Amino acid sequence: MSCNTFFYQLGVRTGIESMTDMAKRIGFGERMLLTPEGQPELAGEDPGTMPGKKWMEDRMAERKKKYKERIEKWVAEGRQGSRPPPPAVERWSDGHTANTSIGQGYVRVTPLQMTVMMSAVANGGSVYQPRLVQGVAVSTEAGVKPVREFPAAVKRGDLGVKPANLAAIGEGLRAVVTEGTGKNAAVKDVEVAGKTGSAQFTTRIGGGLVKDTRTWFTGFAPLKEPKYAITVIVEGGTSGGTTCAPLVSEILFKIFEMEKGIPPAMVYQAPVVGHFHGVTASDGSYVPGAGPTAADDNDGDGGVFDGIFNWFDEGNNSGAGRGLRRNR
Repeated sequence: MSCNTFFYQLGVRTGIESMTDMAKRIGFGERMLLTPEGQPELAGEDPGTMPGKKWMEDRMAERKKKYKERIEKWVAEGRQGSRPPPPAVERWSDGHTANTSIGQGYVRVTPLQMTVMMSAVANGGSVYQPRLVQGVAVSTEAGVKPVREFPAAVKRGDLGVKPANLAAIGEGLRAVVTEGTGKNAAVKDVEVAGKTGSAQFTTRIGGGLVKDTRTWFTGFAPLKEPKYAITVIVEGGTSGGTTCAPLVSEILFKIFEMEKGIPPAMVYQAPVVGHFHGVTASDGSYVPGAGPTAADDNDGDGGVFDGIFNWFDEGNNSGAGRGLRRNR
């Protein structure tokens, strides 16, 4: 189901504390890439934001502190006139909880975090720490000498969800691909499960504000005995089902072909120009729903998440872009 109003009500009934607790188990709002010593492995990794009451209190305190410092500087410099206005007071409300329940508002997540979450749903609830490389080695006359290895399957926690509930979520994610917005992620003879997502926002391009869309697909395969978790995000896409699902299909198709001993054909691909027609141009030349895939443009209602795990949101069209993927 992709229905904001349903998850608004469910989120308020569930409470922000339950949501932030689950988010912490997954690792939202935290860096994922850590060394065996617990130090950041990648300096530029963004931890994202998982908002809540404590987060807002800390944010408000920091804003008040900066305002105080600004006023002290203003007085010390002997400035005249009206003082700068204080920051608006924010307190957590049910409105914030409802917004958080669909991944809007202050929620910020990375593709890596979403992949870790999907991996935990697929494997039965274990949250593993991701790694970028298996190890580092140097070549010598005697052969390859390992310098450092990064351990595999380092467990960072558990979701704490009953197996029956995780199985139900898996079946729902499978239904997204068989009969929902993720049909374009299908791979022949492979049970792909996942969820599409489209988050509408505005961005500045060419000196003007335009409507843009961050499109997602996150999932895993196969449904039973899963091996791979995957997340694809395209900024400036049309919808998760139209833009990202075909890419997921291609990636998974090639992976399973490689398992059969069929190497991928390495060919040059020209750079993609533009924003996949997902941006409303400032001159009005493109309007979602009016292009060659008009019947399938899928703006949905703008959420990124739906529920505790299935937190992505997209409209209920069946997806399209059939010309972007081979039939299989």
